[in-house]
Amino acid sequence: MRTAVGDFQGALAEASAAPAAGARVTVSIRPECLRLVEAPAEENSVAGRVGRFTYFGEVAHYEFQTDGPAPLTLRLSELNPREWTSARDQPLYAYADPEDVVVLTA
Repeated sequence: MRTAVGDFQGALAEASAAPAAGARVTVSIRPECLRLVEAPAEENSVAGRVGRFTYFGEVAHYEFQTDGPAPLTLRLSELNPREWTSARDQPLYAYADPEDVVVLTA
């Protein structure tokens, strides 16, 4: 699917409800399924930067600001977080495995 922030591959929530080509759909990715990575993947990755973050010991919550003409704020949750807080203003990518991207039809 082509979205405002990039191309995504995923699975239909209902296999029998395949949308027509060009139809509008909703792409759903749970916050804990997004990962921060330093290099882009061919699909399912969005360029941006870590904005605000909250650290809860075993879990960190990030606000990830996407790059581009229509920036979005994505929310990420990371179990056993790495040290991304020092890379706060550095370019990163939010990535999701295709099996974690769910396509919802209207």
